[in-house]
Amino acid sequence: SSMLDDPDNYISYSAMIRVFEYCAERLNEPHFGFELAKTQAPDVTGPLAALLLTSPTVGEGLSLVTRYMAVLAPGAKLSLDVDGEEAQLSYQINATSVRFHRQVNEFSMALCYNTILAIVDGMFRLNSVEIASAAPLLHAPSPLPRFFGVAVQYDAMVSNIRFARAFLDHRIDTSNPTLLRF
Repeated sequence: SSMLDDPDNYISYSAMIRVFEYCAERLNEPHFGFELAKTQAPDVTGPLAALLLTSPTVGEGLSLVTRYMAVLAPGAKLSLDVDGEEAQLSYQINATSVRFHRQVNEFSMALCYNTILAIVDGMFRLNSVEIASAAPLLHAPSPLPRFFGVAVQYDAMVSNIRFARAFLDHRIDTSNPTLLRF
């Protein structure tokens, strides 16, 4: 319990994944990770949010976030790639034995999307979403396509969101070059 009292303590990715999966099962909520991410503000990522929010553009901010992802989550890798007119923000868990756990993958993609959406004043649209896990067995329609605005593909090698490259040039209103230098 004392470990949970200090917000600067790290929880291993394998432990976090087990907690997410346990909560999903116990609460009978097949999209627990996704539902949790919807409630998070960009500042939940601490110093990474500061890098993003003080950057001049979305692209520059995301580049810094991917560079310093290990500060927040040493067990994960976030990468930004551009191919022609499309950008891709990808999330991978470094421990390959836990790569395909759906709760943390849905959580991460929803958190990425929500964070970018918040800094571009709701003008952000996705081209596609891929989740590196098997699709859930559902008796009701999944809430993810409505949230993301596109169909969600499962069984991907890497979880990612794809969007128009032009969003990378979007200016960030909270940009602060002095604070960013710190």
